Amino acid sequence: MCIRDSKTAWNVKSGKSSLEEWLCPGCPHIASLAALKKAIKGCEQNTLIVVGGGCIRRVAPKILGEKVLAVGGSGLGFACGLASSFDGLVIVLTSDGAFFGDGLNGLANIICKGLKCLVVICDNKVYGEFSRLPSPSSGYNLLTTGVAIDVERVVKGLKAGFVKTVNPV
Repeated sequence: MCIRDSKTAWNVKSGKSSLEEWLCPGCPHIASLAALKKAIKGCEQNTLIVVGGGCIRRVAPKILGEKVLAVGGSGLGFACGLASSFDGLVIVLTSDGAFFGDGLNGLANIICKGLKCLVVICDNKVYGEFSRLPSPSSGYNLLTTGVAIDVERVVKGLKAGFVKTVNPV
């Protein structure tokens, strides 16, 4: 049994707290966050990090530190507003489920306005916060096999200036 709150996951049986207990088995989010932390080392002073919906919101502050703004709704929409009035770099982290659920409009506005944002979409093909239901990028739904929606093609279709897909593991 695992008791969860906004700051930690505590395993009652083992008496230990761990990041892995917040994530699905094999989830690449820890590797993605560690790579991002390494990439922004030295330029944190003029950088805002916004984490939107999804399970990544629970672990990002533990890896990236306390300077992470975790929002319950669309991190992309929130970051759009921040980037409009901030001179530095705004980094937005979102999950694939949150991206398809409420992030597309935020990303469209970021691109349309030419805002200075680095958007990281962590695609593990499931809604981790919802009993690991398949996300639109998986190609599955509850009843049958559907069509997998490619996150990279969607972002390129919105005319994002730079798009790169990486595998952190």
